[in-house]
Amino acid sequence: MTPFAIVLSLKTAIFLISLGAVIYMFGVVWRVEKRLDLAAKLFLASIISFTLSRIFNFGAIENWSWSSGIKISLELLFAIFFLWGTLELRLMIRKLDGEIKDKEER
Repeated sequence: MTPFAIVLSLKTAIFLISLGAVIYMFGVVWRVEKRLDLAAKLFLASIISFTLSRIFNFGAIENWSWSSGIKISLELLFAIFFLWGTLELRLMIRKLDGEIKDKEER
């Protein structure tokens, strides 16, 4: 295999795995409630952002001048949504453990 074929294969694998994560995360969002619902939606948004950023990593699209700005923006959205979802999940777990008192649900 040529280096180009290896890189293309790896990029394709990353994209397909990310797409699979989007599909499974839709199933999670469909089934959860309340605060877990918010965390799951944030994780879903982060996975979608990551998956879309991978599209701009393929061949001809990668060479378009405007695609690098979109790719960086999508990767930034991924980081923001992933961090926000993690913080929401952590807060929910801390409330379940009784570490902090639940004043009222958002």
